[in-house]
Amino acid sequence: MFSKIILLIVFCMSITILLDNSAFADVVSPKKQMKLNFSSDDVVCKEGLIRVTNVNDNHPACVKISSVTKLIKFGWALPINDVFSAMNSGEIQSVGTVKILDTVKVFGNSGILDPKPRVVGYNVILEACAKSTVRSPEIVVVSDSEAKRVKLAERIEIDTCQTTAVQIKSANPESIKATMTNKGGITAKITSLENKISGLEQNIASERAKLSGVTNDTTSTISDTTQKIVELRNNITKTKDELNRYKLALYVEPTEISGLKFKPFLESPIDGSSLTKLSVHKSNIQPQTQLKNILMYNSLFQICAKDKAIHAPEILVTSDFETQSVRLADDISPNSCQINSVQISTENPQSISISLKNKGDISSSIDELEKKVSDLQEKIKTEKQRLEILIHQTPRSLTYDLEVTKLTENIEHLRNDLNRAKVEMFSVLNAR
Repeated sequence: MFSKIILLIVFCMSITILLDNSAFADVVSPKKQMKLNFSSDDVVCKEGLIRVTNVNDNHPACVKISSVTKLIKFGWALPINDVFSAMNSGEIQSVGTVKILDTVKVFGNSGILDPKPRVVGYNVILEACAKSTVRSPEIVVVSDSEAKRVKLAERIEIDTCQTTAVQIKSANPESIKATMTNKGGITAKITSLENKISGLEQNIASERAKLSGVTNDTTSTISDTTQKIVELRNNITKTKDELNRYKLALYVEPTEISGLKFKPFLESPIDGSSLTKLSVHKSNIQPQTQLKNILMYNSLFQICAKDKAIHAPEILVTSDFETQSVRLADDISPNSCQINSVQISTENPQSISISLKNKGDISSSIDELEKKVSDLQEKIKTEKQRLEILIHQTPRSLTYDLEVTKLTENIEHLRNDLNRAKVEMFSVLNAR
């Protein structure tokens, strides 16, 4: 009996070691993602880890690739595809480096430097360089007194560097070290999704262009084109949803999740927008299970925006047989129109109507958040430029420590505001 208890304890300890419960360098933990209304299938893992499903509660977990086989063998995780075996199970190299340019004691509130030999604050000026593009650069700064995880507000392009600053407490400034924790997995995934969306959007734009100037004798062309548009649109919206989930998980801080709310939006008209049904054509592609007298039709329509862009456009298509809510693949730019098409089943084609769903609150909110993000990016860029100029000035001014402290505090404040704005924006995009 005693030996069985010992065996059980060893097994539990083994499971604990195999699971990765550390703070994520790229994304928050599966449990935190579930609190963001992610389904089990939507949960993403940081680079170097793979998602498995617990046998007992069907909850996802992110584990080391080398641990997957053991967890399945123990009966803790459900079997998964052999995709993970093709992944590199070795140590993944960081995609960037960090260099400390200067370490300056935080200027005291009284206007003089604090000379006491104790733990004090330091401004650490860093230069982060990327070997490949890093979406959400994250730097860990440690000293003999504190460890700090800093998620930079802007991505670092391939073979470029970015100057930034952070404050950290230390008794000995020589003990301060910094390293970039990103290893490229999430960045590669987001880049792959964005490239996929770009290609799909080019294809759907090409198909929509075929709808301009159509006539009644081109029913076959309209049917083929509409079928392609529907397939491309579904693929784009699905891929965009996946991309937004990755970005939300990338920017949200673990401590923010409990207080993060998905804002309910009221239905309100989109100012200056218009939608016009252009024509209806019987589809030459009919479902095999179609009911008697019920046929599939292709309906062409034009949607226009005036002074403001229409973000996340969604239309309502109704007939005497069914009602569909259709999310369009892309935004409508200010002062522009887009010709599109949908498929709907009906007995009487005259009953088909198309309207723009009242999502003015969502569109306005995205507009405001995009502007807020853009403004904050410009502000933080200006502060970083001022910092770079300051640290390279020779000789240094008598107020150097004071100026570095102010700029570091401004950069930290703007960085936090910018990351929060991004979380809010991607929360809106995920909640629509």
